[in-house]
Amino acid sequence: MGLPRQILLLGPPGAGKGTQAKRISQHLNLAYCSTGSILRVEEQRRTSLGEEIHTFLKDGNFVPDALILKIVQNWLQAVRAEFVLDGFPRTLAQGSALDQFLAESHRPAATAVYLDVPMDILEERVAHRVGCDPCGNVWPRETAPVACPECGNAVVSRNDDSIDLYRSRLAEYEKKTLPLLPYYEDGDRLRRISGQGSPDDVFARVLDALAS
Repeated sequence: MGLPRQILLLGPPGAGKGTQAKRISQHLNLAYCSTGSILRVEEQRRTSLGEEIHTFLKDGNFVPDALILKIVQNWLQAVRAEFVLDGFPRTLAQGSALDQFLAESHRPAATAVYLDVPMDILEERVAHRVGCDPCGNVWPRETAPVACPECGNAVVSRNDDSIDLYRSRLAEYEKKTLPLLPYYEDGDRLRRISGQGSPDDVFARVLDALAS
């Protein structure tokens, strides 16, 4: 049996979902979507959608299910390909709606990969990282480039990475996203791995878990 080809990356903020999702996308030739990057770009563009998004993100809150579902379903309909989703779903309602959408589209159910990282390591990562909002790339501050190698935008500190706001985001994550784990475990669709170590080490674990 081959590796799953409709994959969800789950984990707390700072777990490395974006890094691993991009590597999976490249390795398996899957379409890649970062909902966080889509939301941040809309917010920066100050469109009416961006202003609506800003009212939630500025306090570390999740964007409402109906809004993020519309964004993701539009993307899935446009690409009509096997995929890896970074940062979605974030609630049980989103997970259930995604399953329904895939079933109605006659596409296989998705497999979830959960990156497990202790709280102290998460805070250390977030406190010392910078990134490119349009691309969603992040780097440790001491090894970061001046400009993003993908798009050329400046690499800067992310507004949502202040420790107070991060802890607010983490509390929201624990309340709304952690219940997804038993949901995917029930269908034997969850692969739980350690997110500690180098990106190469974590990626090797991801591939091993997907093959199991």
